[in-house]
Amino acid sequence: MKRILSLLIAIAMLVVAVSLVACGNDPETTTTKKPDVTTSSSKGDSTTSTDNDGTTASSGTTDSNGTTASSSSTTEPGSSGDDLSGKTKHPDFMDVNFNSREFVFAIQKKGDWDEYPIAPEATGEDNIITEASINRTKTVESLYNCKIKEIQCDDSATGYSLISTDIQTGKHTVDFAEYQYSLGRANAELVNFAKLDIDLTHDWFDQSFIDTYNVNDDGVNRIFQLSGPWNLISYDASWMLYFNMTVYEALLAAGKTNVDLYQTVKDGKWTVDVMLGMMDATRNDVNGDQKMNYDDGDVFGLTTYANGYVNNAIWFGIGGRGAIRDTATNKVVAVSKDTVDVAALSAAIDKASKLVNNEGFTAINAIAKARGSFTNGQTLFASECLAAASLVDDENANFSCVPFPKYNEEQESYYTMVCNRAYALAASAAISDLDNIASFIEVFAFHSQKLLYPEYVNYYKTQVFCDDGAGEMLDIVFKGRVWDMDYLGNMGITSTVASYISTGKNMFSKAIASKSAATNSKLDEYRANVKKFADK
Repeated sequence: MKRILSLLIAIAMLVVAVSLVACGNDPETTTTKKPDVTTSSSKGDSTTSTDNDGTTASSGTTDSNGTTASSSSTTEPGSSGDDLSGKTKHPDFMDVNFNSREFVFAIQKKGDWDEYPIAPEATGEDNIITEASINRTKTVESLYNCKIKEIQCDDSATGYSLISTDIQTGKHTVDFAEYQYSLGRANAELVNFAKLDIDLTHDWFDQSFIDTYNVNDDGVNRIFQLSGPWNLISYDASWMLYFNMTVYEALLAAGKTNVDLYQTVKDGKWTVDVMLGMMDATRNDVNGDQKMNYDDGDVFGLTTYANGYVNNAIWFGIGGRGAIRDTATNKVVAVSKDTVDVAALSAAIDKASKLVNNEGFTAINAIAKARGSFTNGQTLFASECLAAASLVDDENANFSCVPFPKYNEEQESYYTMVCNRAYALAASAAISDLDNIASFIEVFAFHSQKLLYPEYVNYYKTQVFCDDGAGEMLDIVFKGRVWDMDYLGNMGITSTVASYISTGKNMFSKAIASKSAATNSKLDEYRANVKKFADK
């Protein structure tokens, strides 16, 4: 149980090629044709950028609708194509020996979310994720002669606060921290990973995250946090659609829909219009009082918890972004009339708005009740993060998942919002043996990719969702994960668009100039701050 606008996400993803060539593997170069939708300040022309070592990377390819697409897709964990099992040393790290060095992680515990311990102890009642985490940690300890320790933190003492205390007192008790609301943080208390001997192009690092937070508009890489297959809470923060299998099957049996949902997704035809049709087919005023009311037992096409996240998730699903990588300057900049087709974007917002301004949609104020809606038969679709599925305790709940729909069939990919509950990894500037830290991060991430991440996915496929097809849907959801600085930094564009989607009063074309200026000011401040500490 447990296009039009795709250009925006695709441009962001191409920084795998543009931003990190100085760090390692040279991505494959492709050619482009000029799109008919303006997607960057370079006006969509095909460009290549040259890094300090003279390697070049393509700006992307263009699909049939003029969408600029990344020349190298974000690689999901576990897809490196090699036959390494993770049970033995990686060939590049055969000589690594940490000489019994202990590496200490401080992990923040937050509410009912599973922070996924780094070094759990077996209890005899462990699920497959915990068992895999134990296996990963013991494997790294055994192969590389080290110990891995974890400190559990709460809101009063986050992992970062422990690092800060170390720096202020001249101690070194914590090496790494993972904590919420910290993405992109840079200061003198943290390590700039790009200065370490780490190949940040390895597929065991989340390339979409690096693309978003790496500051390298002058050809020098700077990044103070990382994410990857050890950071499972960032996958739990993926926002998706659940659907109730019983309600869906009843619609099929009654002839109210003929949509093969899984196949429609796989065929690339899962769009807002298709979803709207299914919502209309589901809506049922059970007591006939001409009012749709969840507490009266009425059946809806889409429900969600009333925190507004569904509007953001719809926005990202149709290819929207608040900030994108500008191929001309290699800066992450706000979407604006210079970087996107504003009219096309505004039209997409109008269509997205139809989903939440539909009689078959309701937002539920109580989170437990909202989560219960996708298992009790009162809705076809429900909007939630993946973590919510793991909290369903009804063994008979009959539900599965799909990604958020595309704007139209020409959109290249499905996209998934990573919500603001995601964590990232930071390292303490109190560390003196940075060569050890660099090697440890590499091997820890590699073995997490091979030993932990597959079992995490397997857990959701086999023990949370009730249907075999959910596994393939989950793969699609993860492949489309989007990190967005405007949204995650609460800079203004995404939240403003969310209000347009919610109210149906779309002022995007009029407001874009001022909103973009405000976000760009914050992005400029962010870059300046990162450079200040990275270049010291």
